[in-house]
Formats: sequence, C-alpha cells, structure tokens
Amino acid sequence: MKMQNVADIYPLSPLQGGILFEALYADAGSGLYVEQFSYRFTGPLDAAAFRRAWQTLVDRHAVLRTAFFWDGLKNPLQVVHKRVAVTLAEQDWRDRASSAQDEAFQALRRADREEGFRPDQVPLMRLALIRLADDAHYFLWSHHHLLLDGWCIPTLVGELVEAYNAEVAGRAPVLPPVRPYRDYIQWVEKQDRAAADAYWRGLLAGVAAPTPLLANLPPSATPDAGYGYEELTLPADLSASLADLAQCGRITLNTVFQGAWALLLARYCNVDDVVFGATVSGRPPELRGVEGMVGLFINTLPVRIDIPEGEMLLSWLARLMAQQRAQDAYGYSSLADVQRAADLPGGTALFETLFVFENFPVSNAEASAGLAG
Repeated sequence: MKMQNVADIYPLSPLQGGILFEALYADAGSGLYVEQFSYRFTGPLDAAAFRRAWQTLVDRHAVLRTAFFWDGLKNPLQVVHKRVAVTLAEQDWRDRASSAQDEAFQALRRADREEGFRPDQVPLMRLALIRLADDAHYFLWSHHHLLLDGWCIPTLVGELVEAYNAEVAGRAPVLPPVRPYRDYIQWVEKQDRAAADAYWRGLLAGVAAPTPLLANLPPSATPDAGYGYEELTLPADLSASLADLAQCGRITLNTVFQGAWALLLARYCNVDDVVFGATVSGRPPELRGVEGMVGLFINTLPVRIDIPEGEMLLSWLARLMAQQRAQDAYGYSSLADVQRAADLPGGTALFETLFVFENFPVSNAEASAGLAG
C-alpha cells in the first residue's frame, strides 16, 4: 500500500469486524461473503460510458475504494484509497447459441464467486459485461460483503443509471451530496458502551445456551452436516391476511414473522423462552441522511422472546415490537461485546438460528430499463 494514495484510515464497524475474521479463516474457493448481482440489459449499450459511470460511483463513495488491514495491528483498520481505477471485463458471446450463453454465464458466476477477494486489495468488487447480441448484454457485479449491505444496492443502481445517462448525453450527472461512511464509524465510536453492556446483560440474564431448531428430533433423524436451499412463496391470500394482521395490531410485518419464528422454536423445543439471531438495519435515525449512505450498516444480534401462556396474540406482538425498538438503540454492539456482557464462556454461540427480514427498497427495472442507448 502506497501512503500517497491513502485518503483516510478508520476502524471497522461491528459487523465488518466479524465478517473480516470469518473471511480470513474461510477455505479458499468457498465464496464466503462474495455478493453477486446480475442483470440482462436489452437495447444498445455504450460500454465505455458504462465503465465511466461506474468510475463516477467509485470516485463518489469512499467505501468502494476501501481495503482492510489486520496483520500486526491490535485492531483491524479500513483504508480508503484516493483513487481506484475501474476495470470492466468485456466478452463477446454473439457467436454462441442462447442456451450456451446462459450456461457460460452461470459458469462465469460460479468461477467469479470461487475466486473471492483479498480484503487488503482494492477494488473489492469486479464488473463483467458480456455481449449476447447487438442489443443485449449480461452484466455481473460482484463485491465483498465488507463493503455494502442490501440497502445500498438500489441507491447505487439509481446513481449508476443517472451517471450513465449523463455520460451518453454529454452532461454532468445530477446526484445528491454524499455523506461519507466515516461519519457512521465516528457515530459508533461515540456510543455509550456501558449502557449497551447493561442492556445486553439484562436481556440475556439466565441464558446458558441458544435455542436450537432440531431439539425434538431423534438422533436418527438429525440431518447430515451440510447446506440446502428451500424456497417458499406464500399465497396471495395468506400474504394479504398477514398484512391485515399487522395493520390491525399497528405492528410491522417484521414483528409478525419474528413472532412466528419464536413460536416455531418454542414448539419444537417445548420451551417458553427462546433465543435466536436477527439481522437489523443498523442505520441510526439520529444520523442525518443515513438512509442514503453507502456502506455496511447491518448487524446481527441475539433476540430473546418469552411466550407466556394465555396472552392475546396482538398484545404479545405489540410487546415484541416495543422490545425490538428498545434493542435498536444498541444495534451497533458487536457480538463479542454482547457475549462479554452476557458473561457467557468464550466460544459459546449466542444463537443457532438466524432470522433475516429484508425490507429495503428494491427496483428491478432501474438497471434494465433506465439506461439510455
């Protein structure tokens, strides 16, 4: 790293620290924490203007010019580079049949994921543009999860569309001011750690172990080690009923689904007190402009829910939402800090199941329909 190309240096966010630790110990080729987004563009596309639009985004957002260093340091640091040149890998597959193009693109995605990233090398993202026909392209954007969370993607895609259209039109892009990610890190550093420790100590008092998912299954039914994928789409009428329930109780859908997960764990394990992990947005409302900031804000923290016998459902869900809001005040805590505050032995898992409710804004049409030819 050349110091003359260094723009800033500051600590990691709580989740960045955890991700970096796990990424460093992951097996080579595992693709751990490699995030990928792919799009199919139809219509004419100016590849040179597209690359320059990405350069605009990298120049605007410090986190896209950031690398991470740990060797010989008491605590890891993230280092923002002044300038990082964007590379757009281009391929031309117009001589291939459509089915062969699709197979090759899936192979490209797998190879790109397996290649991974070195956290101490910028840029921690890759861009690939494949020409399928005179008026059709595949685009693959990969980045390390250390940089971004899902909330950032619509922001960046929207800025990309504006920057590209400006390049094609020969004008300056009209983009909002950028509040740097450093401001969030500084906010985290100023928080009351003693108050957070007291909160987590109280919440997790008496917890010796997290609630498992498979407690009631006999040993012969326990699945072999490994991972699988299951997708379920709720019927429209059930989705509408859940939305009505949330509206009736003046609670969020996130609360409804967290309650459902808590009830499921309680029933499987025959307990009335459950602990599991949940992902929070981590964007403090008191940090002005935080909704438009680009960086990694999410965090994963333990949730403890009691299921008292005889309490009405909406009353229980309202109490659960109030608990969620109280916990949001300490959403900046690291899992290591939570474990110490809870006085759990080192190596004790804080949760065995993770609940993620994604509710960030998404626009599927921005990239495909918003690029001028």
